[in-house]
Amino acid sequence: MRQAFPFVVVLLLASCAGERGHAPPPGTPEAKPIEKHEPVAESKPVTPVPTPEPQKPNLTGNKVLDEAFAWFDSLGYPSLEGRPFVRAATGGWHQNGNDPKRKDFIWGFLLTDNGTIFQVLTTELVTWTLELRRTEEEDELNSVYFRPENLKEYATGIVAAYKSVDAETRWLSRFGEKLRQRTEFFVLARACVAAGLNEAALGLYDYAQQELCKGERGKPDIPLRDCVEEDLALHDIWRATLMFESADIPRKSMLEAFERIAMLFPKSEYFKSASETAELLRSMVKEDDEHAAKKLPPLSEMTVSERVAELIFQLRDQNGHQYSQPGECDIFDEWFHDEPGKTPAHQLVAIGYPAIPQLIEVLEDNRLTRCVGFWRNFCFSHYVLRVGDCAQEIISRIAHRSFYERRSTSGAMVKDGQAAACKRAVQEWWAEFSEKGEEKMLVESVVGGGDDAPWQAERLVEAYPKSALAAIKRGVQAANKSYIRAKLIESAAKLPPEETRDFFRQQLKYGEDLNARLRAAQALYTTEPDVALDAMIAEWRACNFTGEHFEMMVRFLLRTKSAKVVHAIADGFAKRDVLQRYEVVDELCDTFFAFEEATPGTMNQQGEFSTAAEELLVACLLDTEPRRGISMSRGPFGARDPRICDYAAFALSLLWPNVYTWKQAESHLTATYQCLKLANLYRARKGLDLLPLPGPVKIEAAPAEELEPLYADFISSDETKQAAGKAALLEKGLTALSFISAKLERLEKPDRRLSELERDLSCIVREIEWDKNGGKSDEAFTMEVNKLRGRPLTYEGLRGLFLHIANHMPNGATGLLLEAERENDGTGVVLRLKLATEVIQSTNTNCWSTQVGIYADGGYLKSYAGTCADDWGTSGKTHDDWKEAAEQALNVGTYRHFIFELSLVREGGK
Repeated sequence: MRQAFPFVVVLLLASCAGERGHAPPPGTPEAKPIEKHEPVAESKPVTPVPTPEPQKPNLTGNKVLDEAFAWFDSLGYPSLEGRPFVRAATGGWHQNGNDPKRKDFIWGFLLTDNGTIFQVLTTELVTWTLELRRTEEEDELNSVYFRPENLKEYATGIVAAYKSVDAETRWLSRFGEKLRQRTEFFVLARACVAAGLNEAALGLYDYAQQELCKGERGKPDIPLRDCVEEDLALHDIWRATLMFESADIPRKSMLEAFERIAMLFPKSEYFKSASETAELLRSMVKEDDEHAAKKLPPLSEMTVSERVAELIFQLRDQNGHQYSQPGECDIFDEWFHDEPGKTPAHQLVAIGYPAIPQLIEVLEDNRLTRCVGFWRNFCFSHYVLRVGDCAQEIISRIAHRSFYERRSTSGAMVKDGQAAACKRAVQEWWAEFSEKGEEKMLVESVVGGGDDAPWQAERLVEAYPKSALAAIKRGVQAANKSYIRAKLIESAAKLPPEETRDFFRQQLKYGEDLNARLRAAQALYTTEPDVALDAMIAEWRACNFTGEHFEMMVRFLLRTKSAKVVHAIADGFAKRDVLQRYEVVDELCDTFFAFEEATPGTMNQQGEFSTAAEELLVACLLDTEPRRGISMSRGPFGARDPRICDYAAFALSLLWPNVYTWKQAESHLTATYQCLKLANLYRARKGLDLLPLPGPVKIEAAPAEELEPLYADFISSDETKQAAGKAALLEKGLTALSFISAKLERLEKPDRRLSELERDLSCIVREIEWDKNGGKSDEAFTMEVNKLRGRPLTYEGLRGLFLHIANHMPNGATGLLLEAERENDGTGVVLRLKLATEVIQSTNTNCWSTQVGIYADGGYLKSYAGTCADDWGTSGKTHDDWKEAAEQALNVGTYRHFIFELSLVREGGK
């Protein structure tokens, strides 16, 4: 969700293009924002303001520092001499979950200010150009300004904040940054020297050197100056590589950027890459000049061969983009083009087979394009596609077949060294194609049922429909992969129905697998809906499907808008797997919105289907099982591990807003109460008996006269009495909580022991719930669980449960899913347990799958998942990794709501 702003923001790198400023000090890290609003980057001239000339650093009395700073000053970044340190509001804002919106700020050095536009160089060496914007108080989030900051306090404070947080928080605070923390400290130290703050500079430098420049195991630490060179080289080559994404940046500018990197950072690991890129750009710039000097006629006046040659030359400016991670750069992407379909790649595809010979010749062409792919955009994994890569993609699109298969999610033909092999494969195909012709080649490929058969079938149906059906029938029989058969059947659906009806009927009845039968049903539904629907309902009742086909099955069934479909789904629905139950609720929402783009309330117009769907969703209101392992967001409803009942409540309010009112609750107890109320709305309308609603949990406080003597023992100086008093107060359990809280409030100074006692009392396990959909516990494990009842929840207690499970698994169980929830009202902890009964399918054997999640007041605190070896699970070593998470959950605050999730489930081979 983004917002445009009526002011200018231009992000300029001190030597290359950049896009972010400095984040807040790591002492106040934040979770990844759900919504983030930023200014829109535009171009606008900035009135030049004189800047001071770089000066020789002030002497610090430390030769190492002075030499390092002199080297840094020679790199050409803007001088820090005489630059005021400021905090600037960018006009953007961000929001974490339901937390209040917060302004975005950057910290840095004021470079220019003409009263309207100002520039700030951040400590990450990124220059922001911002236009002042004064706003009304209620629109403060969008205001743009800068304020002076105390550099000394900031420099010392950021080190203290960095020291105070754990490694994971430090990592999150730098997530996606292009400059490492040690180099930012170095830049700050240089600024402090410029401001005469030598002591602060020395503190920054020493900490970065001693703590952030550790050598690899057994090797000496690396000098900070060398670390900074490596970091700056990465910083600059990353941004220089991103310059290729913009078709407006001249190649000469990119050449200067890479030449600068090669010249300034000869000891870095990026020197070779920068040098090679600069050499290649140098030759391309020369070719650009020579090409511009030629007086070529318009493409429309060229011969086919001349036009192909010119378009191949223009591939150096082919501008594709990548949108998914992992994924690949799509050279045919048209979002950024004013004339869709007019890029060189599109025009070469339009020319078709006559372009193939010339395209083959450039498959090994190493020249750089404007297409940048990556593994993940938050680390430097970026690669500029070459002309040869583009030629390979164009040939594949013309031929409707692939000649190169990526070896990794960030693979590319030239990058992987496969250009020569790919060229040989294309040459062999082209020779055969030239002899046999297109139709015969397509038929042979489709009949073979190989990986390219679906793509070839599309072309065969389009160009030679009379030959298509017979080839598709044979291809379906020959294919040994489910998705190939399904895609071939899909292609046949584009042929005239009178020709394909018998084929689809045959596949509907005898298809190799559900995927084939489902695609046949989809194709047949347009002409014979009852036949197709009855067959798929029978498949549903027989449960003849796996997880990968379930979503397609549900989508097909529900989007027929048939009441008998919903009745079939509802029959035995509660016994279905939770993944399947979730998918049905999810698809009911999609059926009326994503599919038809309907508006809320239109369910009332769907007749019998609407009635059946409402009845099914109301039944789901009693289903409290969570759909684990996902985070989902749909409109106002967002949840990690969403419960079926909560999603159903949201769906009802979405589809029948005039009947059902819903608001997402942080607490499972509150959410369950709300679901029951919605169920009773429906039951009252239908004349059914109402469900009992749970009343509020009440904890009767123990009389003060009983607790005072115990408290006196607890605070006495006698250690024996202290222990006895604490044990007696814990024995009183939740009835003593309010008494201890009152004592704590009246203290003038904090008391650690009393605070810990209050925490322990607030975390007493009041109730234990077993999930009825899970496996059955045996007597031994039930005894272990019951030991926690009435006692404070602790890491040791949780560890004991999982150790018991790992070593003495109840018969039929494969693991344990645990959820501990505490309300914010002093009513203790509810422990919810489910014994898993399914083995997680994996290539691993003798392993455990683990998961941790912590949420407080409805917000995310921490979550992670992983695997561990069998002996780590049975010995408890992996459980020790949970200690920090458990303590974080149990120490969020006595009267704060929290949910703490843990799971340990067996993994098995496929």
